[in-house]
Amino acid sequence: HRLEAMAGLAREGIQVFARVQPVFLPWIDEVAGELVPRLAEAGCRHISVECLKLPLERRGSPMVELLDELGWDAYQVYHENRALRIGREWVLPPELRWAEIQPIRERIRNCGMTYGAADLGLTHLGDTACCCGIDGLPGFDSWFAANFSNVIWKAEPGPVLLADVMRHRIPRRSVTMYMNSHSRPAASASIADYLRDKWNRPGSANAPDSFLGVRWNGEYDLEGNCVYRKEDLA
Repeated sequence: HRLEAMAGLAREGIQVFARVQPVFLPWIDEVAGELVPRLAEAGCRHISVECLKLPLERRGSPMVELLDELGWDAYQVYHENRALRIGREWVLPPELRWAEIQPIRERIRNCGMTYGAADLGLTHLGDTACCCGIDGLPGFDSWFAANFSNVIWKAEPGPVLLADVMRHRIPRRSVTMYMNSHSRPAASASIADYLRDKWNRPGSANAPDSFLGVRWNGEYDLEGNCVYRKEDLA
């Protein structure tokens, strides 16, 4: 039904994008070989892809019921592959996810669409600056570009600086109203303050060095902000 709806919208000249989430490792070939071509036939222009994130809580979880029906012990697989705990979820290491989804990425491109990397730590490796693909659409010029993923995506291999973030337009209002109490900064914190704080906490979730191929080697700029190094993953 979704494919039919997409095809109808595409026939009317509406640009249609898709998000494939979650991707289960044993079914990657099915996604690449069957779903991606059908999305292309329906007129899809861009596909964002994200691998499965496992909830920590198993009791009463619909995910556990689904995994039982599929006959796949994802928790054991994630344990064996040293999944990372991020918030209340288990996430596979970024280098493993990047290696596993290559058949999907290749098929998306071969079908004439663009690939969006929606996975934590991989969002800078997509074909578009924004993983959902809106950055190239008319009317979406004001999307929030002052994010680490976009800055890393645009950077050449070598140093990546906080100044690269701050040169983008940043709303002046406090960010606290949009965040839960466990991750909320000081009440007066602006979005720029929050970005600066997160930038200068290497090794924490969503810091620049959580992105695949980005490292912090102990360098600082003249203002005392961390200087990261981007590797060439091509």
